[in-house]
Amino acid sequence: MKPTDFRRRLRAGEQLIGTMVTLPTAATAEILADAGFDWLFVDAEHGPLDSGDLLGILQAVGDRVPCIVRVPQCDEGWIKRVLDLGAQGVIVPQTNTPELVADVVRYARYAPVGSRGVGLARAHGYG
Repeated sequence: MKPTDFRRRLRAGEQLIGTMVTLPTAATAEILADAGFDWLFVDAEHGPLDSGDLLGILQAVGDRVPCIVRVPQCDEGWIKRVLDLGAQGVIVPQTNTPELVADVVRYARYAPVGSRGVGLARAHGYG
């Protein structure tokens, strides 16, 4: 499913079925991507996943299923890194105030709306 289809389906209120990925193995995510889920919830908050694990998972899944990554905390570096690795979105824990929500949105969006920059990463097609 294309990221734009995922967003459209979410906004339409369509029921989308997903599962959590907590194991740091790309093969597990690859199997789940072929199992018929609409999306994958990749847990970098409670799971043992680091940036290298996330990259492997996102590469193994590719464009077959949108991956949303839960980052460990509301942190600009984590949010930007996960999106640059190719995640279609982030889940940020403990965003309990309007100010924190505004921070998350700013970190995730490109300038001039946000503070995210462009680099040579997966999300940018390496250029």
